[in-house]
Amino acid sequence: MSKARAVGIDLGTTCSAISYVDEMGRSAMFRDPQGQLLIPSMVFFEDDELVFGAAAKQAASTQPNRTAEYVKRDLGQTAYSRAIDGELLPAELVEACLLKKLRDDVSAEGGPKPAIVLSVPACFDQAQRKALLDAARIAGLDVLGTITDTLAAALTFAEQQGYISRATAGGKPSSRVLVFDLGGGMLDVAIVEVKPGRLRTLAARGDARLGGRDWDLRLADTLAGEFKKRFGQDPRHDMASVRRLVQAAEEAKQTLSTRQQARVRVERSTNSADVAVTRQMLEQATSDLLKRAKRIAEQVLAQAALDWRDLSHLLLVGGATRMPMVGKMLVTLTGMKAVPNLHPDEALARGAALYAERLLAARENRASSVQVEITDLTSRSLGVEWTDPDSERAENVVIIPCGTEIPCGTASRITTQVDDQSSIVIQLLEGESRSAEECSRIGQIVIRDLPGGLPKNWPIEVHYQFNPEGRLQVQARMQKSGEPLTVRWQREGALNEDQVAAWKKVLGGQQGLKAIHAQLAQQQEKQPVTSPVAVPVGQIVNDSGGEPGVEAGSQHQAISETELLARQNATASILRKRKNSPRNLAIILAGYLFSSLLGLAIGYYILIRLRPEFNYWHLRLPGLAREAPPNEALSPGRR
Repeated sequence: MSKARAVGIDLGTTCSAISYVDEMGRSAMFRDPQGQLLIPSMVFFEDDELVFGAAAKQAASTQPNRTAEYVKRDLGQTAYSRAIDGELLPAELVEACLLKKLRDDVSAEGGPKPAIVLSVPACFDQAQRKALLDAARIAGLDVLGTITDTLAAALTFAEQQGYISRATAGGKPSSRVLVFDLGGGMLDVAIVEVKPGRLRTLAARGDARLGGRDWDLRLADTLAGEFKKRFGQDPRHDMASVRRLVQAAEEAKQTLSTRQQARVRVERSTNSADVAVTRQMLEQATSDLLKRAKRIAEQVLAQAALDWRDLSHLLLVGGATRMPMVGKMLVTLTGMKAVPNLHPDEALARGAALYAERLLAARENRASSVQVEITDLTSRSLGVEWTDPDSERAENVVIIPCGTEIPCGTASRITTQVDDQSSIVIQLLEGESRSAEECSRIGQIVIRDLPGGLPKNWPIEVHYQFNPEGRLQVQARMQKSGEPLTVRWQREGALNEDQVAAWKKVLGGQQGLKAIHAQLAQQQEKQPVTSPVAVPVGQIVNDSGGEPGVEAGSQHQAISETELLARQNATASILRKRKNSPRNLAIILAGYLFSSLLGLAIGYYILIRLRPEFNYWHLRLPGLAREAPPNEALSPGRR
């Protein structure tokens, strides 16, 4: 008998789901203590306890400043983008609260301890993947591994079609399926080849900022505009009213999935209005969002070098695919109808549970009911930053291209820049652009403790490896002797080992916001927030600081999603992203000169209005008494 229970968790942006593998080797869905299959991904922070799910959603209507929701979009950022009772908390911590609750619910049923696989969006970068795993560590989960959302959905389809068992897979033809996963927070699209005993991703693209949430916000803007026309007031005046407005928009969107019209009540102060919203209005207001989704699907097809007729099935995953406009767009685009028996809210959790069973069987050295090999792709190109000596521009040199099958790896050679150099820094990037400024900075690799006395241009080998789950590992060694070297990461805003351990201890104590704020204050005193400065390859760096590890960090930007009037990046993120390129410097200089000249003109106008004798050029301006020049002075004969 297995000592653990194979469990899959889909930690969604809006709702989460749990699945497990039963005694017959089939995936089954788990219901929480309230009997719900879908658990709202929300946390309400009381002083001495944490409230989750439906109870947290109810409490959020009166105390939104103590509620965390849509946290998944902020993974990989410096902090969760909303302050909780005045404090910014790590997004990893908030997600850990959710994961711990889900794990505890499964454990409360009794039986073996859950061994868990987490489904991860294919569009997640290294920083987001690392943040999710840190959240799982804080929550104390026994994590077997991760699987991308699109592969998890394809694995659920493979189970339904009998591809994962040798008893039923024999003789089945291979299929190419399009997985279109539009959830509450993000979009993943992939083409997966399904064969007996094997799943292989052929192409994948996504957008971590495109989901059902964006449809909600757009509809909320439309409702607010209609209310403002009637009463001259904007209902988006505070966080509580914004939340009520967005919730009403979400409910209207769901209603419009089955009906042609919905009515929404919008309130502000003593005014209220029942606004009628039609499906056509929603489709017109969000047409650009649908075009973005369509464009990503077309890019995936081009990446796979296939035609729509080469695909056999369409898998719709995620609650936002229930919107009729999505299905209609995909039918028109692909010529295929969606597979009818694949539940959009369950597919990811079921696939993660099946993969958990496969990994758990391997760990326990036993036969598994899930007999399938899985092959994934890199979702982004991995590159290093290099400064062109001629243009002095920072460029992205790709070392592992996007779409490479994983596991995969490569090696590069770097050299010391000066005699007796002790450390070397490599800036790692993710992205497809040649410009380093347009790519994500996922961290600095610091190769430390080089042997003393090395001459300039001494070669060092750096090896980059993606493991089967898409996580990056980096090693370095002396090229001539093969001696291994110490590799450390410098990551902006990522949690270090001490912080992970401290937060794990706090959650283990079943404590609330008071304990969290106290621990946050301690960490801020010990490790004040600083931003590491990017250092070009080969320059000497200070040997102090840094964090050991094998996974990449990231750049960070906090984006508020509750402010509907001006949804913009946080100020610190904007300043960090702005680069002083020659064009930007020219614009700044021109603006400075223009404002200086304008100031001088205004000052001179005020002066000559008070003291007309200083009007040397005899300017004719409004409010000035014109003083006649000497040659125009009237002579006695002309009086």
